[in-house]
Amino acid sequence: MTRNRTWWLVAAAAAAIPAALWADALRVRLDADQLRFAAPSLNFLTGRPLERLKNGAGVHFDLHLTLWADSRSTVRHRAAERFTLSYDLWEEKFSVAHWRNPRSSASHLTPAAAQSWCLDRLSLPASDLPPGRNFWVRLEVRAADPAEPPMLEGSILNLTQLIELLSRPGRAGQNRWSAEAGPLRIEDLKR
Repeated sequence: MTRNRTWWLVAAAAAAIPAALWADALRVRLDADQLRFAAPSLNFLTGRPLERLKNGAGVHFDLHLTLWADSRSTVRHRAAERFTLSYDLWEEKFSVAHWRNPRSSASHLTPAAAQSWCLDRLSLPASDLPPGRNFWVRLEVRAADPAEPPMLEGSILNLTQLIELLSRPGRAGQNRWSAEAGPLRIEDLKR
């Protein structure tokens, strides 16, 4: 009897751990009529992209947000942006350039500050989300493969191109990260 009870306690504790970690993966807050995002536990400056940065190459990162409503059956909004990160070997700091108009950039950033700077440029409209209805948000980050043709050199990528780029199946070893939040309700969000 105690063995069975112990097993159930261990199983319940194990089931709660991933949920607790996942709950903090993507934070959503309301800023006027826009949803803003933070992902403190999502670190995309790792592995091969970080290696390439520290070897002096710039790395493109594509960030894509999707907002679902109605039990995740209806996509309400999408946002996609591309950022180019570089690394200053002498200062050991990162620089970030945003490809949208107006173009913007920041430098002398720590890894966490560089990632936050990118997320701070992403938002989704909240004005048409009805009170009392659940919605979900997913953030996807993809490091562009250095073998990909330079789609952005000298031009701006539109939303359709970015979504198509992010929808491609990943190649073996390609770097992708994601985080989710939900179900959420607009009236429960921090302002």
